[in-house]
Amino acid sequence: MAPQFNKNAILDMAKSQDPQDRQNLADSVGSICLEDYTYLNDQERALFTEIMLHLLNTATLDLKKSLALSLSDHPQAPRPLMEALAQDDFFVAEVVLSKCAVLSDRALVDIIRHRTLQHQMAIACRKHLNEQVSDAIIEQNNPLLITELLKNKGAKIGEATLRYLVDQSKKIDVYRNPLLNRDDLLPEHAATMYQWVGETLREEICKKFNLEENDVQNLLDKAMAIQLGRLAEVQKSKTQDELVSLLDAEQELTVPFMIRCLKEGEIALFEAILCYKLEVPWNHMPPQILQDRTLFTLACKGMDLSESDYLDIIAILQTAQDTDPKQIYQEEKLYQSEYRRVNLDSARRAIKSWQNRVTQKDCP
Repeated sequence: MAPQFNKNAILDMAKSQDPQDRQNLADSVGSICLEDYTYLNDQERALFTEIMLHLLNTATLDLKKSLALSLSDHPQAPRPLMEALAQDDFFVAEVVLSKCAVLSDRALVDIIRHRTLQHQMAIACRKHLNEQVSDAIIEQNNPLLITELLKNKGAKIGEATLRYLVDQSKKIDVYRNPLLNRDDLLPEHAATMYQWVGETLREEICKKFNLEENDVQNLLDKAMAIQLGRLAEVQKSKTQDELVSLLDAEQELTVPFMIRCLKEGEIALFEAILCYKLEVPWNHMPPQILQDRTLFTLACKGMDLSESDYLDIIAILQTAQDTDPKQIYQEEKLYQSEYRRVNLDSARRAIKSWQNRVTQKDCP
């Protein structure tokens, strides 16, 4: 026989300010959710949830914590009630965020965007996470938070997003170990990381994917060939600017990709990406920027290119212009000196002046 939902008794306890009534209410809520909730009809469930949400407005943290502990493991706990508890002070929310299975992805994303780092970390460690929630965590751009997400093998991360994090691992080394320990890391991702990790992680990559050094280069070449082949098809129907915007939407506009473009002779695409990153149309860029040591250095420094990436690009450009190794070496040393001479503020001021040319030309 179904238990009776005594709504009048629940309402009386909810209105009462007596601590004992409040504790009795918490016990009653736990009892209803754990034992009687399946017997309630839709109207009774709605009323029960409404009473509980009203209670949370005036309840003490201890009472809300007691509710959270009682209900977090229950598969039929009322979702609106649990999502309200998950939004609360972390003292209350921690157990709900860590264990409660009824929370919706939309609620988790909202909490990630509007609550504290503690709330975010608890979500990153949940047993299961969908791509939408993982993306919201990565959007926070917090290496500590993202590292916790990467350690969580129950977190689904899309292939494009994972590729983006692989590229980020060149600068953010704390990503490297958790990335290599993920089951969804593809061999081509590992090959990309192979270019900048230390000897110990290189050995790990080769062991995990059963690769020789030649295999790594073959994977890189194959991935680039597929990428450029796909781009060649897209170029037939899109302008260069449209193509770059598409690449940005797919999180492809990485420094390694720009370097590979140069290696494959895709100079026009490299130039288009450079303009896109600097937010300056090509016809407003300084003339012959790729050939001007100072101007090109300002552009690279302004987009926060590392010295090693900058020198890789210079080596490719110089090799395309000159076959004399001695001359190439001398030019590279001059570019290196220029990179170290130019400071970030100067670079940003120069780029701002290029951007202003566009604004001034558009003014009547």
